[in-house]
Amino acid sequence: MKRTYKFFWIILIALIPLLPSSGWNFSIDVSDVGFNMNQYRFCFTDMDSTYLPLFLTNILGGCLLKVFGILHIPAYIGMETAWAAVCFYLCFLSYRLYVRYREDALILPALAFAMVLAKCNFHFFIYNTAVAFMALTGLYFLIRAVNDKKSGMLFFASAFFMLAAFCKISSILQFAVFIVLFYDFYRKKDVAYFVRQVLWCVVGVLSSFASGLFLMYKTCGIGTYFQMVADMFFYAGNSNDGHTIGNMVVINFKGTVRGMLLLAVLYGIYLMAKKVKSLALFIGYGMIAMAVLLLAGAVFGADRIAGLSMLYRMLGDYLNAVAVIKAMLYVCVVLILKDKEASEEFKTLAFASGMLAVLMPIGSNVGITHLCNEAFFVLPYIAICIGDRMKKAKRQTEETVETEHKLPEVRNTGRLLTVICAIWCVGLTVSQSFYMTKAYLKDQEPKQQFTLDELRGIRYDTDIVQPMEEVVNFIKSYGSESDKMVTCGAIPILHYLTGRAPYITGCGGWIETDYITAEEIEQQLEESVSSGSEQEAMPLVVFNKTALDEQSEKTNVVLIFVKENFYQQVFANGEYEVYAKDKKSN
Repeated sequence: MKRTYKFFWIILIALIPLLPSSGWNFSIDVSDVGFNMNQYRFCFTDMDSTYLPLFLTNILGGCLLKVFGILHIPAYIGMETAWAAVCFYLCFLSYRLYVRYREDALILPALAFAMVLAKCNFHFFIYNTAVAFMALTGLYFLIRAVNDKKSGMLFFASAFFMLAAFCKISSILQFAVFIVLFYDFYRKKDVAYFVRQVLWCVVGVLSSFASGLFLMYKTCGIGTYFQMVADMFFYAGNSNDGHTIGNMVVINFKGTVRGMLLLAVLYGIYLMAKKVKSLALFIGYGMIAMAVLLLAGAVFGADRIAGLSMLYRMLGDYLNAVAVIKAMLYVCVVLILKDKEASEEFKTLAFASGMLAVLMPIGSNVGITHLCNEAFFVLPYIAICIGDRMKKAKRQTEETVETEHKLPEVRNTGRLLTVICAIWCVGLTVSQSFYMTKAYLKDQEPKQQFTLDELRGIRYDTDIVQPMEEVVNFIKSYGSESDKMVTCGAIPILHYLTGRAPYITGCGGWIETDYITAEEIEQQLEESVSSGSEQEAMPLVVFNKTALDEQSEKTNVVLIFVKENFYQQVFANGEYEVYAKDKKSN
């Protein structure tokens, strides 16, 4: 592989998450990101305010917040930087793994596209980032242990997978990837070696498990782990937001079917291009034209060019790419396992990659979206498989006199695929970076930079920034830092911004999630009255406009509590209302 070629792709990989135009300093996510930031802020001071099934992720995020504070790095941007660092690490890890088996020119383009997919998802350090770091590191050691016959590495493999489970309890199901050891045993038929492998796994799991339990003991009590397991099974059977086992299976199945259908369409286009010379040329020029249009939309605004907004929406739906990739993975796994020329080491890699694609989305209600996290290992594998097929096709072409209908020429296919991959990476990155940002923001609205320390360096629509800063500054000045708060309207970020811990436990300050029921919220609120505590201990209550306009069952529970306990409105602007206990009322 030429040095210039490597340099080009390494630079592209580095630029994808770091481009100033990536939207890092534009907008904030008040719900999902706010939920995670809450965990990080309160994990060392008020563990009950956090969501315990994300225990280790919360601890890691809390440590990062402390580091950012010492270095005077804006926390919000710091968490995006931490995400980028994890992605670079996974790129490096994947490259080190695959280059051992193939000196293939397609590995780096595959990693570039994996970086694009990762950026399309949450480019922020959250539990999915932590799980990907732990699980994929574990997978690296697992493959090395099996293929290099270094069973001691299984200690690290199993330990990292256990840590992934502490980052997100449902990730414990990913241990099923260790079935690759049975596949290895089937090949080698070495009982003593297999027993040694299992023992190393047991030692690794127990060591990691003991370390996690000790950390829990020091922070929130040893019973936390068992509560986490109980919560996982409870939500898997009773969730209303898609976290039941049945719903998660259906969502993943639909994503897989979607990918198979799209792959069939693409394969049909490929077959047509082989027969019709002009079609292949048309496709190439068409992709270049779309890239130009995307860049034009980035410069002039997608919404200001007729029809371009729809193009952005189509190309910006990265889930189509994710679905196709998952379908391609399954096809490649089957082909490699059936290929008599493929090495046993590469078949092991195929088996593990296939298992990973099945297991990683489990425990989430967003289905195939999580392939964005595992793409760093999955895409290079697919690329290598494509490369192998190209080499076989080249050999067959050289042996065949008749080449008239082979378009494009096999010797140029590698370059063509490289160009197409580069265009795809640029197009999808531009689509996500610009259009999604422009869609999230209001193009015609003036922008304003936050003055809050917690959001330093972030710009957003003025009509969002000003009301949020007003309510945050008021809450900070009202009462004491020990006061707790209830927020309604999917605005958990207010807890992080104000330093007021969530009063409702078990949901990380986001009561709209399925982590807690309306009955549990009512019970916890009533406890503040029946406990005989001082009135000052009763929580502040914050509603946003959405919560009041679209009253849910949980919002109604809080509203009834506010009314029955003589709360008074102490603050209001166009977006938020704050209520506090009327200290003069009985």
